[in-house]
Amino acid sequence: LRLTSTTAEDRPFGAIEVGAYHEGSLVSLAAVGTGYSLEQMREIAARHAARPGQVVITVACQGFTETGQLWHGRFMDFNNLVEPEDCLCDNARAAATSSAITLTATPAQLELF
Repeated sequence: LRLTSTTAEDRPFGAIEVGAYHEGSLVSLAAVGTGYSLEQMREIAARHAARPGQVVITVACQGFTETGQLWHGRFMDFNNLVEPEDCLCDNARAAATSSAITLTATPAQLELF
């Protein structure tokens, strides 16, 4: 969805706010702030600048919180095989409590943007 700001001079952002679609609406699932190298951060920032909110990544997590947010989300890699509109949320709690996002995957590994 967006890149959060940072005070670290050498980093282009603090975290990636990720989300997915549920019933046609984009729902926010969490901010993922770990798992990527500085080089990957720069690539994420460049892709986001070219296509804001359209960067699809794979995130590993340990499940969902009671409020439907990702629990301990971690960047795994870019995913060029999935279109943003195909990132679907099958977590009913996340869909009910978030304002916009959807995921199609198990909680262990999700394709998000």
